Amino acid sequence: FPAVSMAGAFSQPILHQASTNNFANVILALEEIRRLGYRKIGLYSHLLPREWAIRQFIGAFLEWQGALPERQRSAPLLDDEDAPAAGATFGEWVKRHRFDAILTTSSRNAIWLEQIGLRAPKDIGLAHLNLAEDVAGWAGIDPLIEEVAAAAVDLLVGVIHRHETGPPSVQKITTIRGGWVPGRTLRPQGRAICNRPGGCKPPIL
Repeated sequence: FPAVSMAGAFSQPILHQASTNNFANVILALEEIRRLGYRKIGLYSHLLPREWAIRQFIGAFLEWQGALPERQRSAPLLDDEDAPAAGATFGEWVKRHRFDAILTTSSRNAIWLEQIGLRAPKDIGLAHLNLAEDVAGWAGIDPLIEEVAAAAVDLLVGVIHRHETGPPSVQKITTIRGGWVPGRTLRPQGRAICNRPGGCKPPIL
């Protein structure tokens, strides 16, 4: 059969793929948060079934931090959000690093912050990497899933026209960069900050 995959839904067989550009989305989100004046930004991700996505999150976050002063850097927190101690682990991490804002994949962060006496955006900023109904009104990344789906259809049409079936000899991956959406969980902190020598225009990735 002619076939393609979406968003790395499975690792085998290896098929042409359309996916959101997680690396670019993390960079875009961090630059937008920084533009609002937040200095120290943390990255939280719950453990995803798609390990490749986590690797992209971490890679982008660590690369972006390379231009920051040492005091503004931190290790990302990866945890099982369903674990009994997840909220406590998150709270200890936030208090230890004293973040100005957090970029996250979990809607539960808002609840966990309240448990340690912090509210967004009054006390700390929050932004989500995959805006959906459970985080309606938050600031963050719209992954443009409809565009990813359209790209998958384009790939499939090409496969059909070339009379290809099964796994290809060379995999093609089309990535779609998401869009930044302002929201109620972030607010300007004063003078905007940019850590990039060439300015904070959205990167071309």
